[in-house]
Amino acid sequence: MPTTASPERQVIPEYEVNPRSIGIATATFYRNWYPGDVREENKNEKVRGDLALQMISESIGKGFQIAVVDGGSSEAFRHALTDMGITPHAEEEEGMSGSRRQAFKEVSKLDGVKVIAWAEPEKVSIVRDCLPEAALPILQGTADIVVPRRDAAAFSTYPDYQVMYEQRANNLWNTMLRNHNLLPESAEDLDVWFGPRLFKNEPGILNIFLTKYEFNKRETAFDKIINPELWPNALFLPVARALYRGLRVRSIPVNYRHPNVQTAIEKDSDEFRRKRDIQYKDIIVCTIHLIRALEDHSRSRLYTTI
Repeated sequence: MPTTASPERQVIPEYEVNPRSIGIATATFYRNWYPGDVREENKNEKVRGDLALQMISESIGKGFQIAVVDGGSSEAFRHALTDMGITPHAEEEEGMSGSRRQAFKEVSKLDGVKVIAWAEPEKVSIVRDCLPEAALPILQGTADIVVPRRDAAAFSTYPDYQVMYEQRANNLWNTMLRNHNLLPESAEDLDVWFGPRLFKNEPGILNIFLTKYEFNKRETAFDKIINPELWPNALFLPVARALYRGLRVRSIPVNYRHPNVQTAIEKDSDEFRRKRDIQYKDIIVCTIHLIRALEDHSRSRLYTTI
């Protein structure tokens, strides 16, 4: 039976965790980023790219190791990375999950990395405020995977519609896993829609995060939006598979705060609302079919390719 635990958040002095033992994996794609002040032109990409550079700078300053996979950002953005001493890896396989798998592989090779930490590049607070305490259970040998968990104060820094969406999505995802005995009834819900994942840099665990699933589509309008290579493959399906295998998946509270500038540009965005809707359907449907596959159900339309 898989196990989870969720102790109250403890502030861990950073000196108790060797920062070189944590390897941050991230992926960038800011095709229209430009240096200098924010203008209305391509404002969203400019703001997000600025946050990514800030997150990477924080990573370097705190002594964490980092691997950056870039999917085709502007020349100016890539120059900004090299000016910081970062040589980005060119994306080898298109798609969000593909670039994430590549980042996992690259960071796993770095000398001394014991914990691989995936973080979206705009999540500055993950690096600035959260990593040592989130990584500690893995370093102490009490967890294989950590899913950081936001508190009410963290949610208050997001757009209202995103809070409602992510809390509803988290609830459904956790309920599905409990209904199929993957998540114990007594376990704290996993804040999987948060995004960050930390896992032990060990081949058996790494391979779970490197597995690629494809979806056997039918000619329907709904099937056209289902794509495991968007969000599910690299971040969601591995957690369900790990629970199925009985690995120690822990929910750890962290002191995350969402960037104000990102909240400001997304709070009234119809584009981001549509993205959330597609994301919800994609992840939930792929998880249903993964559960069917794990239960050896003939109705599963999910299959592995690597």
